[in-house]
Amino acid sequence: MKIGIIGGTGRMGKGLALRWVLAGHRVTIGSRSLDKANNTVDEIIRRLGNDYRNMLHADTYQRTVADNELIVLSIPYFALKQTLDTIRNYINMNKIILSPIVPLVFKDGKPVLIKNEDLSVAEEVARYLNNENVVSGFHTLPYRRLLRYRKEIQGDIVVFSDNKEAKKTVMDLVKDIPSLRPLDGGGLENSGIIERFTYLLLEVRRINKLGDVTIYFRK
Repeated sequence: MKIGIIGGTGRMGKGLALRWVLAGHRVTIGSRSLDKANNTVDEIIRRLGNDYRNMLHADTYQRTVADNELIVLSIPYFALKQTLDTIRNYINMNKIILSPIVPLVFKDGKPVLIKNEDLSVAEEVARYLNNENVVSGFHTLPYRRLLRYRKEIQGDIVVFSDNKEAKKTVMDLVKDIPSLRPLDGGGLENSGIIERFTYLLLEVRRINKLGDVTIYFRK
């Protein structure tokens, strides 16, 4: 699959790119700075080897969106509207938009939840872009686990969308990361629950000094 990661030079975007390139997908690192995107590509190739050079590319935000089937919004919440304004004219109704965005910031190492509308972030994206193929997922996955690409990640990823085919596509991408299990979380209206829960997960981790944690549903 052709995947474009907006904000791909960041830690989460870099980790997802690394894992999906290993799974055989073509990934584009999208950045406002092409030099920064190229440096990220070089960094990942140094880790994986030149055999993956043709699977990983660098480009601008606009070209990243135009040239790929699935677009990941790996950006902080405060940059969302500006980023959507930059790319919205390059998005057609066939593209899948994946949002792992959690509406929070860090102050002195402490997560602070940003009060936004009643809508989830994913619903905001869908409404702003007028796109029915928005999917929400990967909120609770620590970037450090992604970057340790030689190790499997035990955990569950809850995926939300109002479009069943788009949701299935993202759930298949979850399966491409060894030992992760995708779970269907229903429509985008439920995404706000996991977005806020991720804040709680980070705060519990910080208070109890737990290190990187994932979620895992057991019966």
